[in-house]
Amino acid sequence: MVRSSDRKKRSGMLLVRGLGVIVIAASAVALQPTLFATQGDETALTYEVTRGNLLITITEQGSLEAAKTPKSNRRSAVPTRSPG
Repeated sequence: MVRSSDRKKRSGMLLVRGLGVIVIAASAVALQPTLFATQGDETALTYEVTRGNLLITITEQGSLEAAKTPKSNRRSAVPTRSPG
């Protein structure tokens, strides 16, 4: 029969070992930031931008959204101070 104190010791050791594995893995990632990085052989995709007219097409099923929402008449929950 297993005593409860033996179970506590085992679960405590399991917890310590698990935390140790996590600390070691975190240290490896922190000390070796290129561990999961890709090779530097890849070239960045670039495109030369030129100034010109912007063509906008609106389709039948498209939707438009406002760039700014209109100001609401509701008061702010945060009180503001007037200058002076």
